[in-house]
Amino acid sequence: MLVEILPNMASLLASAFIGAAVYAIGAQVGLEFLGLGDASQVTWGTNLYWASNDAALLTGSWWTFVPTGFSVALVGFALALINNGIDVRASLPVSLIRRQAARFDLRNHRKLAVMDGCIAYTGSQNIVNASYG
Repeated sequence: MLVEILPNMASLLASAFIGAAVYAIGAQVGLEFLGLGDASQVTWGTNLYWASNDAALLTGSWWTFVPTGFSVALVGFALALINNGIDVRASLPVSLIRRQAARFDLRNHRKLAVMDGCIAYTGSQNIVNASYG
């Protein structure tokens, strides 16, 4: 059962793991920003906590909170892109390389109807390039 289900569920498990990592980073930063973490450790949350305590926004000390906020946003965005890439890759039926290397059906006949005034012709014509044969 594991051999049959796990290959089909691998992308879902990877997406769930990446989503949990994004939420864990957000929770850690949020809790430490609220002052519920160890203030002696240097983390993104404590950096934002001390920037808030020192009124960095009011004093114009943007360098205390902008790089931290940008880093949190960049990591979250990067993990979201990886998550979407895994979802897209899992939803493709075959790889693009295999699809381009596959040989098209050489017996590709289409019915034609040419109407010229009141005369109509029907029939079939091979519309495949002769170089494939």
